[in-house]
Amino acid sequence: MKKKTFAVIGLDRFGSNLAIHLQKLGYEVIGLDADAEKVRKVSDEITHAAIGDPTDEEVLRTLGVRNADVAIVALTENIQSGVLVTLMLKEMGMENVIAECTSEIHGRILAKVGADRVIFPEKDMGERLAKSLSETNIVDYIDLSDEYSIIELHTPKNWAGKSLRELNVRAKYNITVIACRNAEGAINLSPVPDAPLEATGTLIVIGPDAKIEELAER
Repeated sequence: MKKKTFAVIGLDRFGSNLAIHLQKLGYEVIGLDADAEKVRKVSDEITHAAIGDPTDEEVLRTLGVRNADVAIVALTENIQSGVLVTLMLKEMGMENVIAECTSEIHGRILAKVGADRVIFPEKDMGERLAKSLSETNIVDYIDLSDEYSIIELHTPKNWAGKSLRELNVRAKYNITVIACRNAEGAINLSPVPDAPLEATGTLIVIGPDAKIEELAER
């Protein structure tokens, strides 16, 4: 099976960290920036890092950006460049373009020129932190949409020692347990339905926000 390829356009702190983490997850990553020093810092960490003007369509085509499965435009140091690159990528036929923004207005402009998803890293991270602090049972939190999320939470006290089959989680709570992590940090991506849950472990679940919030309070 072909590995999914990501193109990260702009290797500032957000772009470079994203590129390196995607590579560590096993994906192929193409990175592009006009700043040679930024490219040098990630050159040994990702599949291919190139120096070039992201606003030059020929540079994007030569690098093969349009063949990537997903493009992330991380050019917030120059808002105009980010908007232009987003527009060019969509005109080149890219189906999935994610653009980083610095404000609500900037985000609306990026959406207008075709960005399939707009992200506001500082705001998003702030919301995740607030969520994890307000829900003491939550270890980590990822938004999937306005209504659905993935969270990692400590095993609810009244679930400890019981199995997923016994708890009938999906039917009772409308959520799905997709993985379990034990106290040593080892993760099990295929939880056994009849195995008792560890009191000191965590669960990674996916489901509607309202149901997840109920679960986090247990």
